[in-house]
Amino acid sequence: MTEDEKPMTPVQKIYKKITREKENPIYIQRVPKQTHDDFMALAEKEFCGDYGMLLKWLMDSIIGQDIKLAMEILQDHEDRLLTLESGENKIAEEVPSIKLCNGKKVEK
Repeated sequence: MTEDEKPMTPVQKIYKKITREKENPIYIQRVPKQTHDDFMALAEKEFCGDYGMLLKWLMDSIIGQDIKLAMEILQDHEDRLLTLESGENKIAEEVPSIKLCNGKKVEK
């Protein structure tokens, strides 16, 4: 029997769980104090101190905002194109005219 196949004591199970949870720690340095304090407070208030879930929530929010921003930009471009297309049609429908020195327009 190898070491992995031996039955584990409750203490060994807890130790294994604790060490497994810390396999992918994230260390972030040079964070402004106010930002750090706000992050910690939000994690305590909304996520019971779970910094990983707060980070996931923040990332999901940012990605969602990026999609909204991209859709707004696309809609803006589409609106501009429609305005240009409608403006070109108005120009084509206008009757050619000559502008006089006094500001009046006379149709050709």
